[in-house]
Amino acid sequence: QESGQAPEDVRHVVREFFPFDPLPASQAAASPRLTASPSILSPSLRAKNTLSTAVPPIFISFRFGEAHAEARALQAALHVRGVEAFVCDVPAGESIALEVIRSLRGCALAVVLGTRSYGARTASTFSSYYELRFILERHKPFFLVKMCDVFEEDYAHFHLCDDISYHSWTGLGAGPDAMSTVVDLIAARLATV
Repeated sequence: QESGQAPEDVRHVVREFFPFDPLPASQAAASPRLTASPSILSPSLRAKNTLSTAVPPIFISFRFGEAHAEARALQAALHVRGVEAFVCDVPAGESIALEVIRSLRGCALAVVLGTRSYGARTASTFSSYYELRFILERHKPFFLVKMCDVFEEDYAHFHLCDDISYHSWTGLGAGPDAMSTVVDLIAARLATV
């Protein structure tokens, strides 16, 4: 195995769940980890979750540099209400491949925190671009939290246009009432899937 190349089993999983743009060996992760949080699932969500009950029903997709604090705050607020959410929190340099794939594929609802550069195609194989592409291509139910006036990235701007239902939220600076409303809306959307 070449240095910096993911084991074949990880590349196979990546190809299976992300069939577009094969994982280049130069970008493959060398040490995959799989640590999904336990989830609280209703029987109807458990039936829809094809992987296991260890996959949280909500996957929060976001850009680290723009909405990491908001993603963590939403995760905590949803937890208080009895709903678990996956937020990728892998330290720099460690593999996120299996965690992201398993959680995104198995979630009942994806929450997109749409910031200005959301959907940017970066050097990482698991950027918000690939998450959004997977959500759209697999017709994954999603809830858009629009955190900007205009998406700078063409892919997000095209696919998350104004005719898609969304809720505007400017982030943690908007105060606890605004965040509580976002959490209420996400929980209500989850109940419909």
